[in-house]
Amino acid sequence: MIGPFLWNGRSTGHLQGHGGGRSPLQNFVRAHLPGFLAEFEDEHGGRCLPQYVIQEFEALLECGDPAFGQMAQTAAHLVDRVFPDVDVRQWVLTVPKPLRLAMAMNAELCREVTRAHLRAVSASYKRRGQVTLDRQQQQGQGDLEAAAPSVPEPPVRLDIGAVNSTQRFESSLGLNVHPHTLYLDGVYVTRSAFESPVFLRADPSTSAEVERVHTGAIARIRRVLKRDSLDPIALGLPLRKDDAPPLGVRGRGRR
Repeated sequence: MIGPFLWNGRSTGHLQGHGGGRSPLQNFVRAHLPGFLAEFEDEHGGRCLPQYVIQEFEALLECGDPAFGQMAQTAAHLVDRVFPDVDVRQWVLTVPKPLRLAMAMNAELCREVTRAHLRAVSASYKRRGQVTLDRQQQQGQGDLEAAAPSVPEPPVRLDIGAVNSTQRFESSLGLNVHPHTLYLDGVYVTRSAFESPVFLRADPSTSAEVERVHTGAIARIRRVLKRDSLDPIALGLPLRKDDAPPLGVRGRGRR
C-alpha cells in the first residue's frame, strides 16, 4: 500500500532524460485527441471535458508518460532547484480500486485520505528523529566529567519538509488516484526561538519501520472513512477482527 524510494543528493539526470521519444500511446493520443474532444462536445451539448483531464492529456503529449514523465520532471525541478542539498525520499500511496473510484469522485475524501497518509509518514520521521536526538544526547553526556552537574536539555521542535502531488491516471490512462510525496529524508531540529533550524539526517528506514508506517496509514484512512460514514471493507481495506462481516455473509448461521 505504501512504498518509499530514495533519491540520494541531487543526482536526477536519469529523471530529466525520460520521455525523449514518442511512445505508441503518445502517438495514438496525438492522432485521436482532437476528434475525441469534438465528439465529446457534440454529445454533451457543447460541454467540454474537465480541465484537469485535458491537462493530463497535454502532459502525456509533452512527456510521453503521464504517470512518470510529469512527476519525474516535477521531482527533478524540486530536487535540483528548490530543496536543500540533502537526500530526498519519495513515498507513494496506492489504495484498493473501490477506494480509488471514491477518491476520484469526491475531492474532499481524496484530500483526507492523502492527509492521513502524510501524517503517518511524517510521524515516522519525527519518531526516528527523536531516537537520533536521544542517542546523541546520551553520547554527549557520556563525554562529560562525572563531577559536572546534570543540566536537562531544553525541549526541541521537530519539523519535516515535504511536497505532495496527487496523480489521477496511470501510464495506460486508467483511473488510478495516488499521491506521490517527496520528503526531505530527515527532520529540522529547532532547539530554541533564538536558533535557526538544523537539518538532522534520518537513520536508514528498516522494513519494520515501513510496515509501521503502512499500518499507521491504514488505521488513519479507516478513521477518515468511518467519520464520513463509509464502509472500509466495501472500499477494499483489509478486514479486522472488530469489523462487521461483509454484506454477503451477514445473517448466515450454522445449519
